[in-house]
Amino acid sequence: MKSIAENKAEDYLRVTNWLHMVAPDVISGSAAQVTAAKLSSTKFEIRDQVMAGIDAHTPLTDALRNWNKAKCSMLRTLITGLATRKVLHNSVDVILSRSPLKVRMAVAKKSVWVEYLVESSPSCTSS
Repeated sequence: MKSIAENKAEDYLRVTNWLHMVAPDVISGSAAQVTAAKLSSTKFEIRDQVMAGIDAHTPLTDALRNWNKAKCSMLRTLITGLATRKVLHNSVDVILSRSPLKVRMAVAKKSVWVEYLVESSPSCTSS
């Protein structure tokens, strides 16, 4: 079960990294406003940037080129293929070392650390 969760998290990071590369505006702002809200908004320039990134690496007949029929699994397959052909760095360590993911990872670690530090403090455990 742990490996399934790790694989899904790695897939998410790879897709998010690719989206940041082709459309940096997708990950700007707070983490709560990231991809879904921005891609479904009326900002067609982001959609155009994403489609340009897809068009650059897919054949004309690829189903991923059709915005209405495209699925997330197709995008993951494309990104894996780009990594296989050495067009894209797919290592999670490399992805997490880049901004803005590096900044978000630091904030997440800090919030988790504060939460667990407060929970494990002597004042909370003594009755």
